Amino acid sequence: MIDDIKSRKINILGKVYINFERSRIAYNNYIKEKKIYLHARILKECNLKIRDLLLENAYILEETLRNDAMDLISHYDIWVVKWNDLKQKRDPQLYDVFIFENEYRFPKEAEKRLKEEFIKIKKN
Repeated sequence: MIDDIKSRKINILGKVYINFERSRIAYNNYIKEKKIYLHARILKECNLKIRDLLLENAYILEETLRNDAMDLISHYDIWVVKWNDLKQKRDPQLYDVFIFENEYRFPKEAEKRLKEEFIKIKKN
């Protein structure tokens, strides 16, 4: 039973970890290439993947990590609504500038703890 839970956590957190990395690359490209829609769209795909993984699986995490997952889910929920609203209003093409404001800051510490947990349990 414990090995099964550990295996599931590695699987889930591994997928979350990879999508955090995808998201970081997409965001860096977004900034580097003058905030075009192409990179914002990839960033959205990464964020939705992370949100969905956490929504479906956070219940198996310890309380602190579950709280971190909820902070991230909440951030992504707001981010996606704002992203979709702007997309609908502007109907951007791939290379159009796509900038939207979000006063809800990304919970960096939550991301850090989830990544650290993945690295820790993968090593053991």
